[in-house]
Amino acid sequence: MKKISLSARLEYVRTFHKSAANYMLELEQSKSTSNAANFVSSTTNGSHNPKSEEIRSEACICGREQRKPQWVECTKCQKFFKGRVSAICNAHPKVIYLMDFNCCPSCGGPKKDLKAKVRQTKSSLEDI
Repeated sequence: MKKISLSARLEYVRTFHKSAANYMLELEQSKSTSNAANFVSSTTNGSHNPKSEEIRSEACICGREQRKPQWVECTKCQKFFKGRVSAICNAHPKVIYLMDFNCCPSCGGPKKDLKAKVRQTKSSLEDI
């Protein structure tokens, strides 16, 4: 497999990071417009539907495991690296995170070879 230069990889990240940022900005602008419209309609009608917001928040996986350090193991080359295995969020399908991996950065193995692992920390090893 041909290795891609660092500058090409950085340019790729810059391009997609900008598009994700632009998408988030457009989404926030549309939300603020729709939130204002919802506020006006809810104050005039006196009704508010919290179930749709609950469904939307339950479908969102963007904040998954942010507080815990997560490691990914490539079963093809047995390398560990910090990050997450990429997954598409039903609430935000166009959002891409920099620490989500579709392939192994070491050997280029496919996503099916990446397994999320929780590595033991020193404090948990001392308890044993």
